[in-house]
Amino acid sequence: MTKLFKVELFVVDHENLGDDEIRLLLESEEYLMPHVMKMESVRVDWTDDHPLNNFGTMALAYHDLFPAIKKDS
Repeated sequence: MTKLFKVELFVVDHENLGDDEIRLLLESEEYLMPHVMKMESVRVDWTDDHPLNNFGTMALAYHDLFPAIKKDS
């Protein structure tokens, strides 16, 4: 039996690799065989004190950048 996991993460792209390269890097893991099903990106002005660079403010900053989309039932 194999478990399937849905994983959402954010990646800081200081090297300006771009969406396609980030996808390739994530999907190149040989043992997990991940496949990126959906990917969003935003640009941020990064500094050492950026809220995403601090565990205490990371979640709020993440949700501000990627707000949840609520679907009408």
